[in-house]
Amino acid sequence: MAGGISIDVNINDLGVTRELQELIGKAGNLKPAMQSIGEYMLRRTDERFTAEEDPEGNKWKAHSALTLAIAYRMKGKKTHTAVRKKEAAAFTRYKAGRKILTASHALRRSINYRAYSDHVTIGTNRVYAAIQQFGGKAGRGKKVNIPARPFLGMNTADKAEALRIIKEFLMP
Repeated sequence: MAGGISIDVNINDLGVTRELQELIGKAGNLKPAMQSIGEYMLRRTDERFTAEEDPEGNKWKAHSALTLAIAYRMKGKKTHTAVRKKEAAAFTRYKAGRKILTASHALRRSINYRAYSDHVTIGTNRVYAAIQQFGGKAGRGKKVNIPARPFLGMNTADKAEALRIIKEFLMP
């Protein structure tokens, strides 16, 4: 080691040597720990859908009135004033109970993970997931602005938990 310090350690204790070799073997294949992290992140992501917030705890931007009206199928309804007032009251109740990103629960149910020996990936195969995660222009002519509603990611507490899982796996 040029310009540095090198220390060689020889351990002549069979028990310590075996434990060190076991740790080295575990460190080479962290897949069980990565599976635990994947399961943890699935739970955390599901909690974000319930709370309607990003990994940092910020609330997702609410649906626009147009989005809600389309979802409620207000377009094309009769225009009679009494009918409109009745529909408006029903629409107000509908808006109050409308959850973001959960119309069919397809996105929420599609979240999955893959664990490898040295990392874990979490994501979805839904094509529209990226526009929901990052936001952007969508629709015909890209005229509709979809706000970012991040559902994937790790915050400081999630990173600490992942580190705890790895430490527990390496040194039970």
